[in-house]
This record gives sequence, structure tokens and C-alpha cells, in this order.
Amino acid sequence: MAVADRAKRLRALARALNEHFELTPDTVLAEFDEYTRPGKWYLRWTDGPTVAQLTKTAKDIDAEVLAEATLFRKYSNFVWALATIRLTMSTEELPPEQGYYPNSWHIREWLQGRRAPRPRNKREQVMAERLGAMYDDDSSAFHSPDTLMADFVRDNGVAALLRDKDPGEALLTPVEVLTDRYATGEALKAWKRRLVPLKPLEAFLAVLADQQPEPSVAAAALALVPEVHQSVDNAAEGLNARVTGEAQAS
Repeated sequence: MAVADRAKRLRALARALNEHFELTPDTVLAEFDEYTRPGKWYLRWTDGPTVAQLTKTAKDIDAEVLAEATLFRKYSNFVWALATIRLTMSTEELPPEQGYYPNSWHIREWLQGRRAPRPRNKREQVMAERLGAMYDDDSSAFHSPDTLMADFVRDNGVAALLRDKDPGEALLTPVEVLTDRYATGEALKAWKRRLVPLKPLEAFLAVLADQQPEPSVAAAALALVPEVHQSVDNAAEGLNARVTGEAQAS
């Protein structure tokens, strides 16, 4: 038997949930699907709290009418992109046999267990915006945006999201410019997946080995000179201490 004033109470519940979780108005919506038989009520929202979090609070507010609705949470392209980047750059979230590149199943499972993440810094925000914007038009009839984002990062890494004619607030540092240009092998994997740059001295030596470095690359190398000097000084001190210690021991 349907509860009294179901529509009114579900809409009131949606408003109360928006207030409780400090969401923008109309994030959580009570919607009636008249095309199903029989018709069905939903509480729908994008990003925000988890289904478990919202269910717990909704029960405290109006458990009776909550039983009349199906809860449905979806994710924006931005949050999905952010989760894809986070999981890719993490070393502990995925098992080694997965190659540390998440697929859409891993990303959905990760998001289902937590409130929608927010960018930790401006660079992460820019990267997520760029990745999400690639698939805003749902251009593929065969793959969903979430799958396409995971595929892009698996094929190109997250470092590709920093290559842009207009870097904005995601500008590469000098050592990152050189890493993106010269890293190979395991160093390239670490850069593409986790944005781990080369050591300043290693990056500088890579430029010296290049017979025709591009002007922007040469400029990045020159900007590294103070750090390279410091690296050499530190290495010299370490070597001197070791030699002195060996001499005293003998």
C-alpha cells in the first residue's frame, strides 16, 4: 500500500538531503518514471555522497517514504576523470597484475565507496577537466565516456594531459619538460603514470647528449643549472666523505 502524500514527501526528502549534505539545490531530485509499468519513483543525484551515506541520512529523515523510491547515483565526466587520474597515479590501489592502469570497473568500484572526490590542487583539476572534456559530446556510439577515459590513460598515461598549447595552471616545471622529452624505459613509465620526473642532473645530461635540442628544451635545461650544481656539490661531498672514511679506516 502506497504511503500518503508520497510525491510531496519524496520531494521534501530530496530537499532535506541537499541541505544535509550541503549540495546545490536540485542535486538530489525526486523523479517519477511514468514509462515503467507500474510507474516508479527515484531519488537521483550526480556525484555527491555515496548511496549508503544518502540512504542512512534519508532513513533518519523519512524512512517510510524512502521505501517507496529507488536510489540512483551517477557520475559527472569530471569526477570520473578525476578518479581515473587518482587511481592511475596511486601505487597501492590496484594489484600489480592489472598493470596499475584502472579499467572502468575499478573506477566505478572506487567511486562507489566514497563521496565524490575533489581536486587536491589546481594541476589535478586542470588534468581532470581536460580528460573529461575529451568525451563530453558522447561522440562514440560504441563506448561510454568512462571506458574511453580509462582507455586514453592506459594508452597515453596521465602525463599526456599536461601537454597543451595553453598550459594554464598546469605548467610543466623545467625538469618535467626534460623528463617528458628524454625519459626512457622505467623512468618513462614512472613519468607517464605517476608524473615522477628525472633527477635534475640526469635530465641535464640528457640535453647535453642531444645534438640539436629544441629552444624550449634548452631553456628548461638552463633553468635547471642551479639544481644541477647543487646535485654535483652534494655528490662531491658524499664522495669526499666516503674517501676520507676509507682512508682513516686503513
